[in-house]
Amino acid sequence: MQNIHDTVNFVRYFIGSPAASSTAHLYISALATWPKQSFISQTWIKYFPFIPSLTHIKGNIIVPLMVIQTKDWIYSVAFSHDGTRIVSGSLDKSVQVWDASTGVELYQLNGHTSRVNCVAFSHDSTHIVSGSDDTSVRVWDASTGGELHLLNGHTSDVTSVAFSHDSAYIVSGSEDLSVRVWDAPTGTELHQLKGHSGWVRSVAFSHNGTQIVSGSNDKSMRVWDALTGVELHQSKITHIITSVAFSHDGTKIVSGSYDKSI
Repeated sequence: MQNIHDTVNFVRYFIGSPAASSTAHLYISALATWPKQSFISQTWIKYFPFIPSLTHIKGNIIVPLMVIQTKDWIYSVAFSHDGTRIVSGSLDKSVQVWDASTGVELYQLNGHTSRVNCVAFSHDSTHIVSGSDDTSVRVWDASTGGELHLLNGHTSDVTSVAFSHDSAYIVSGSEDLSVRVWDAPTGTELHQLKGHSGWVRSVAFSHNGTQIVSGSNDKSMRVWDALTGVELHQSKITHIITSVAFSHDGTKIVSGSYDKSI
């Protein structure tokens, strides 16, 4: 089945590549820019061992593997954990899913009524969560593009969303100053974490799912118990905190800020 999937992807890639307009004996040149570990490349290299291998690094400059052109500004992107798909959130109110090997659009997820600010895949790559200026959080089936849950509760723009590592919970942050925890399978709101006095710009789960960290316009970073919603710690800096994340072992937190510090 994987071989068929790889073949279909290569055909799509070939149709959009310059090699498609070449004479027949040059068609094989499209393999020069196709992943070398793929079924297609491994099969044909036996017959054409001198196909060049093109790198995507020029000196110290990393050249894009591909460019996916969209219709409007993109506010958030994420890879699926298996690396096969990309999800994007756009000013045009849509969530789009792309094949990471070919750049082909697989699905357009419609439902949001305003800009989509944040998107994320679940760790098992089966679900997508998105947050929007329409104040909603939405959960989607990553395989079909179908909307599974509409999570209403926030009263202002949703700025950040994340799944727990076991894909059982979702956390969201909003300009309504709150952090909310949701049950991913049902869409039920479990906790509303209050304490911030400014917009919540970024949220994240610890790897073991027991803690949540949030960063805010109020210049504070707060750590919460994910199961009870109780605030555990608070740390203040000199400016707005725009991004937060846990280390894999959960012992450290990194933050980014408008004060130009990490």
